[in-house]
Amino acid sequence: MQSLIFWGNLLRTLRREHHLTQAELGEILHTSRQNYSNLETGRTQPTAEQIAILSHIYDKDLIQYVINNMPVEYVAEQQEFKYNMNHYVENRKSERTSDGKRRKKEVGIPYMTDSAIDLSMFER
Repeated sequence: MQSLIFWGNLLRTLRREHHLTQAELGEILHTSRQNYSNLETGRTQPTAEQIAILSHIYDKDLIQYVINNMPVEYVAEQQEFKYNMNHYVENRKSERTSDGKRRKKEVGIPYMTDSAIDLSMFER
């Protein structure tokens, strides 16, 4: 699964709905038309500043829009990862001895791969 969000289709659709050109948006974002075109084609990803400016121009929370339109599998994967991280943290808190010192136990930290969560460290 691709980990980067593809902004191109969203940016192109919004630009056309608002009857703007790539050159006009490049000027607003203080970049060239070519650099803006790269955002729409997916060659580059927008910066946080660019997302904020575009959100203001289009009067739309682009981050929330993207989250709401993510594939269900990706959202489920993120929720599962968050659950596993919370579970890991709670287990680490309970690994303290009665005098407050941490027990000597090696526990791996869960991490995301490109396509899925590595859950092997949670198996017993």
